[in-house]
Amino acid sequence: MNLTTRTAIALNFLREAAKHPSSMTLIENALSGYAGRGKNEEIAAQAVYKRIVPEYEMARANPQRCDFGDSPNHGWKVHLNVEVQNVQAVSDFLKGQGYYHKYLEGGDIADGKVFTLYLGSFAKAQSEAATISESLEGRLAKPVNHDEVELARGVVGRFRTERFGFNPYGTSGLSTLSTSISLPYLLATNATAEEIATALAKAEEASCKRLLHHFGDYFFPERITVGLPS
Repeated sequence: MNLTTRTAIALNFLREAAKHPSSMTLIENALSGYAGRGKNEEIAAQAVYKRIVPEYEMARANPQRCDFGDSPNHGWKVHLNVEVQNVQAVSDFLKGQGYYHKYLEGGDIADGKVFTLYLGSFAKAQSEAATISESLEGRLAKPVNHDEVELARGVVGRFRTERFGFNPYGTSGLSTLSTSISLPYLLATNATAEEIATALAKAEEASCKRLLHHFGDYFFPERITVGLPS
């Protein structure tokens, strides 16, 4: 399969997954999902969580739970939105299974980033996401960040890298090329909604194609691109 075809199929999958189809019926976390919430409100929300479980970052991981190689910041990472009454149980599960993860530590509750897990390849992330979703049934809340893609019910994430000139954040679960036009820039130029949508779609396509070129199956494997929804 040529690179252009792989890019089109991967983008179709990721854009559909950004709608979080399986997660829409999950319970909403009352302390997340507030667009534009101020710093003081976020600090107050985090204080509620920290009274239950102090924030932390895991320094060691079970190698069976990740395949990110020399850096956890190169590959797929996922986020879990969890209500405050469930954070102890979720924390105990993640620690017990040896996931390389953090609780809060820079993740905003407003964005549903209560727990962040570093997994590595797409295949590994998808497999572990299914395990996490099943194991934590009833304890995961609805994701709120639609820049990230659903890998399993209640588990959303993105491919993060800063290699080869990529910015680690973007839409549809992608790291974006640093040369891509950003949404803040487009808004500053008073671009129309149609112009913004067109520019962002082109940026996603260019970024996805370059990610496949550099990282291949680690980013998005060809073997799962057959039979995906159109």
